[in-house]
Amino acid sequence: MKFENVKMFLDLIHKKEVVWHPTTPKNFECVSGCCCCCADTYFFSEEIEKLPPEIKEKTYTNDLGFISPLPFERSDGGCIFFKQEEMHCSIHKYRPLRCQIYPFVPIILNGVITIVTETFTNVVGDNEDIEPWHRCYGLGKGPDISKSIEEKALKFLRCFFNNYNNLTEIFFKQKENLINKKCYAHHTKPIHATWEEALKALREDN
Repeated sequence: MKFENVKMFLDLIHKKEVVWHPTTPKNFECVSGCCCCCADTYFFSEEIEKLPPEIKEKTYTNDLGFISPLPFERSDGGCIFFKQEEMHCSIHKYRPLRCQIYPFVPIILNGVITIVTETFTNVVGDNEDIEPWHRCYGLGKGPDISKSIEEKALKFLRCFFNNYNNLTEIFFKQKENLINKKCYAHHTKPIHATWEEALKALREDN
């Protein structure tokens, strides 16, 4: 990463100034039956140290250097700690910061740490067969959790730099990127009202 970006990254974390993208809701509550957060997660080394042995032994370092849950033994991927039968996280108490801030993610937009929302498409990968309108259905519901997310986002960025500083360039975004199809999906409402409705539509399309 360029030296000026390294300095900016650390300076922004030190300033502790976080803003919200104007279309990102600050209210959130987990919706029962949803599983869009349970993929593509990873731990920081300081989180691994606090895990019980039986959980730690189910993690590994992948090709990109991320400490991740062992690959799920299902063709659709996902997190090994997600129990599909009960539709819940089996290590919720120990879930990493990556999961704690979902469906929000901090990016550096025009030199400012900005909170945006993640799309389901970004979680499962760049699959052209899945339109990028999937979004966590808990967004806009429940209490205002903005303060908690801001604090965790700063901690997340700090940990990310300490663990994966060679990859921090991914957090730098240009304003014009938010109008392309993939990033614009961060800030649009899903075309389906519920997760069940979205899954039904996917099954019918396939």
